[in-house]
Amino acid sequence: MQEIINEFNVAMSGEDIFLAWHNELRLRQQLRTNAAEDLIRIETNEEFKFLQRCLYYGPEKDLFFKILYQNIASLTILNCTLQAPPDLISGFFNFLADNIVAYKPPARDLQFLLNMFREEFRPNFVDIINNMDTELCAHLLARTSNKELRKLFKHRQKHISSDKQLEHYGLIDRLGSSKKYPTIFGDKIEIMAAAANVLKFAQNFNLSTTPLNRESVKVLLDSADMLFRAGLLADCLAILTKMVNRTGTDEQSLLQSDEEPYCLQINNLLRKLLPIYSLLASPTDSHRYVLELYRSLFPGFFPDPASLLYLDIHTIVMASLQGHRQYARYELAQKAGKILGLRPDDSVASILLKSENEMTLEDFSGLERAIKQRIPYYPHEVYIIMEVLRLWHSESRITFNRATAANLLNYYLQFFAWIPATPFMNEQVQSQLGQLADEESRTAGERILTIIRETSRVDLDTNIVPKNINSDFEVDKLRQQLLLSKFMGVF
Repeated sequence: MQEIINEFNVAMSGEDIFLAWHNELRLRQQLRTNAAEDLIRIETNEEFKFLQRCLYYGPEKDLFFKILYQNIASLTILNCTLQAPPDLISGFFNFLADNIVAYKPPARDLQFLLNMFREEFRPNFVDIINNMDTELCAHLLARTSNKELRKLFKHRQKHISSDKQLEHYGLIDRLGSSKKYPTIFGDKIEIMAAAANVLKFAQNFNLSTTPLNRESVKVLLDSADMLFRAGLLADCLAILTKMVNRTGTDEQSLLQSDEEPYCLQINNLLRKLLPIYSLLASPTDSHRYVLELYRSLFPGFFPDPASLLYLDIHTIVMASLQGHRQYARYELAQKAGKILGLRPDDSVASILLKSENEMTLEDFSGLERAIKQRIPYYPHEVYIIMEVLRLWHSESRITFNRATAANLLNYYLQFFAWIPATPFMNEQVQSQLGQLADEESRTAGERILTIIRETSRVDLDTNIVPKNINSDFEVDKLRQQLLLSKFMGVF
């Protein structure tokens, strides 16, 4: 098509006007016959008018609008458009509105709109702006001083914000608030808001029908990871299960090749998801439970055997904290030895092999470092290390000062904020650590236990706020968290 434009310019440069008209008719027919959606560059008013006569007044209006959109950044073409008949301008605006929905063009490609706004075009601009997202509105809003146009952008942003409040329980609008729900992975409100945004985009990929190409796999994996960090373990597990068990498509190879980064990403996510999920779903037999999940749902993936041995340590520690301690030290040493056989540099296993007299202050600091280092990768190991520390304190093998007790209690509180489950905050934890910790940490634990006791006696669906408790902001936050967790299927 560009060659035809160039030939048109040559034809129009001649002095014989009748020959020029004859050539234009021939070129119009040729252009309509060979119309293609290639990139066309037009620079003059004459070229604009030629394409208008050839395509707009012919059967290829959409192609004309596409060429116009490709060249509208030119001031000459912009002025040609503004001087065109009203029907053409309105048609172009309708094309833009549809194009924004279909292709989501970058904001820089739409900056020309700022120079096109006229009061008579307001209805068209309302249609266009109503198809923009909040980021696009913000980009254009920052680049115009036109008061009426700014009002349209702000109105659209406000409408999107209201929709998101209804759609995502008001979480997204609270992104700018202070940290109200600190968890081991960050503020829960911020994580859930981010997860909601990722999931909204992931709705474009239907696991039942859409082929698993690289884009859909990446989006769905990001969604699963965000759900995990938000504490929605069952939802994370559901996404991964559907993805991994897709069969009969060529795209399945994306999830099965060891050379694919997606395979590694799924494997890493499973290694931190399944152990903590199993620890909560089957606390007395979590090791076997994890293996069964791998066997039945993820046969192509393999757990970290050293990490699963920590689940056996949890079983031993849980029994010991309940008073069954006769052989606990020997059993822990046996499991620690197996871990070192698989993971020779595991500092926690090395400390577990030491006797009470061999323990040093540096060992205790090493356990604290391990807690911080392993949170992103093995949260179940972090929780089990915390339980080991509690066991050793109950056996008087170690002594907690106020700062240490407060730090450990705060970790339990952050685990509970991540997943409000009783293993992470209960009477035993609070009575052991609360009396040693500072007042702020102790009060936070007491609030949680108060709400757990009260909500266990009422129906969360109908009476989340018991009438015999005075309303308190911090207490109300906890009630909201427990209610939200109930609806979202948290343990």
